[in-house]
Amino acid sequence: MNSLVQPEESLFDLRRFWEHCVACALIADRLVKRKLLPLSKPLPFSDYWIGSLHDCGKLVLGFFFWDHFQEIITHMDTEGCPFHQAEKATGDVANHELLGRLLLLKSKVGEQLVEAVVTRRDRRHRTSRVSCMWRTT
Repeated sequence: MNSLVQPEESLFDLRRFWEHCVACALIADRLVKRKLLPLSKPLPFSDYWIGSLHDCGKLVLGFFFWDHFQEIITHMDTEGCPFHQAEKATGDVANHELLGRLLLLKSKVGEQLVEAVVTRRDRRHRTSRVSCMWRTT
């Protein structure tokens, strides 16, 4: 998927999306480099990648399922809840984390990076330092 070619019918704010991802990448890097989030072992990839890719499933939702994405955003605004709760409330059939996992697996970025990027809300991974990084950012 070429993330720079946006379907005409989508009003997804691509600039805001990438600004958010870059900001998360910078925060992740600062947390790791300053040892504010000590890791038990070094990451096998740059922490920038995790921050940059953590919401890639939202890109898929915003580009190809715009109506559903807009429904999620509207629910967030009216209920004052986070994105993942609005996803669940509006029919969590394929949430952004699952779509991100599928996109990254298809892109063949490596299983370790896929797991680091998409395990933020997975209960099995709640205690991992990388997972904690996403709750912090």
